[in-house]
Amino acid sequence: MDNKAIISHMIEKAPLDFDIVLATSYLEQMVKDYCLAAHPDRNFIFVHVKHSEGPGSGPGKSLHYCKEFLQRPFYLAMSDSLVGDPLPPLDGNWIGLAPTGIPELYSTAEVNDEMQVVKFINKSTQGFEYAFMGLCGVLDYDLFWRQLENNLNNGELVDMFVDVSGFPVSAKMLDWTDVGTLENYIRVREDFSLLKEGEFIYKVNDRCIKLFTDDKVVSGRMIRATHLKYLIPEITFSGSNLYAYKWEPGDTLYEINDSRLMIKFLDWYMENVFTEVGKQDISLECQKFYHDKTLLRVEEFLSKKEISMEDSFVVNGKTCKSIKEYIDLIDWDSLCGGVSVSNFHGDLQFDNIIFHNGKFTLLDWRQSFGDSVECGDVYYDLAKLYGGSLMSYRLMRNSDNFTFTEFMGNVEYSYDRPVELEKFQVAFEYWAPANGFNMDKIKILTAIIYLNMSPLHSHDFGNLLYFRSQEKLYEIFG
Repeated sequence: MDNKAIISHMIEKAPLDFDIVLATSYLEQMVKDYCLAAHPDRNFIFVHVKHSEGPGSGPGKSLHYCKEFLQRPFYLAMSDSLVGDPLPPLDGNWIGLAPTGIPELYSTAEVNDEMQVVKFINKSTQGFEYAFMGLCGVLDYDLFWRQLENNLNNGELVDMFVDVSGFPVSAKMLDWTDVGTLENYIRVREDFSLLKEGEFIYKVNDRCIKLFTDDKVVSGRMIRATHLKYLIPEITFSGSNLYAYKWEPGDTLYEINDSRLMIKFLDWYMENVFTEVGKQDISLECQKFYHDKTLLRVEEFLSKKEISMEDSFVVNGKTCKSIKEYIDLIDWDSLCGGVSVSNFHGDLQFDNIIFHNGKFTLLDWRQSFGDSVECGDVYYDLAKLYGGSLMSYRLMRNSDNFTFTEFMGNVEYSYDRPVELEKFQVAFEYWAPANGFNMDKIKILTAIIYLNMSPLHSHDFGNLLYFRSQEKLYEIFG
């Protein structure tokens, strides 16, 4: 929520001089790394929960593991609760409540006129109108621990509140959103569909945090960072599944939308990225990254389609061969004769280039080129840049900016494209050969990039990418 993990919202509500005690088990190292990367100014105490599954486990049992660190007044908060209000003061024993119409889903409480909890029941259609949000203030901690231990048979925290005389609490009415289910999480995350599979991006204060389910992505990117050095933001934290860097001020080149600045970037690229050229033979990596991966991605794309898209189509009025015919026409030996550079980026498009105070900074570099973390093909960088001028990847995030229709072998598509990108395209097609690059090779790689992107995106945009590739190959091979 708001570019931060749910847990960050609660951490930021706690007073700065409070220790943050976290009971951890599932994805334990990932949780630790996130907290340390996002909140380096806080003192964390991580407590490993040995018994987190099976009979007797539950929030109460997990909390009990933390007892030795909580021999003092404390706030207790569940990690799946999003509380909109500031934390009430620790001026007594209290629980956070919010109105609910579905008491069968929550523990609920009845409250008297003095805002004292007089009845408490767990998940019942006979429950009350106020749901317990998993937030407590504990002033009398000795009594709290005795009451918890006397009601810990099932491992549940809420069992200790059922006997309201054993641990009397007042009620604090707070703004609350339950994000403990995927349905609720998606409901409060308007941009949920934009997340890449296996990747999460957070912005906490002046830090950008990138989290990946695949730890090889992080290890590869950290190796690549040693090559890119000053071309990328300063890395502030690196863990098994995430890394963090200082948030870079400025705007992307897509946002600035100035062809003169885009052209200026080309000169910067030649000076800063196009270095240590051709020191390694990367033909085998190119073969895997261009040829082998393309065949796999085409099969992946076609396997998802209810109708056959293997045949030739008429695309925007052009009678194109089938994709597989075009693949056979490509001179793969020539295409895979890559030019190695150690400062290879791997996703060089205008959304990943920041400009601020006369300085370019690169974001979201690729973790490898094929299996190589040491270098990559400069032609791939240039094709990514060129492809991002033919089509604004930024605008394509919004389906209102493009159209796609297919009927009886005829495909029609269109998309919005800023005039500044058209100007840059013209300049690039002059700049590339003037600097010794093969423009035909860049165009073929651009078509391959679109093709490889097609199975990774939504239905209509994925289809558009597939047929944009087909049309691009038609322009080259007829």
